[in-house]
Amino acid sequence: TTPPEIPVIPDKPVETSSSDGTTVEYKGPRATDTVDDDVPVSCAPASKAFFKVGTTPVRCTATDDAGNKSERSFNVTVRQTSYPNSNPDPSQREQLGPRAE
Repeated sequence: TTPPEIPVIPDKPVETSSSDGTTVEYKGPRATDTVDDDVPVSCAPASKAFFKVGTTPVRCTATDDAGNKSERSFNVTVRQTSYPNSNPDPSQREQLGPRAE
């Protein structure tokens, strides 16, 4: 039989003022299946998890009652856009680019 179908999930850009990262909430996808009505989808890292500054892949998996499995992934990109002090140290400027000036 056919595995459940998870639609394409757009990447999620997020801005934060913290150099550590931030908690990110995203809407989980819904899977469709030709036999099973409701196929749960689990994603890791989960919505409302803490994401560090940078890009983190999120993998979503759905398995129907027959054991058919499908996966889809998207990226959460956390970018620091404002800084706690007006003069970030050189490593921040180098890592974060011209907006840190």
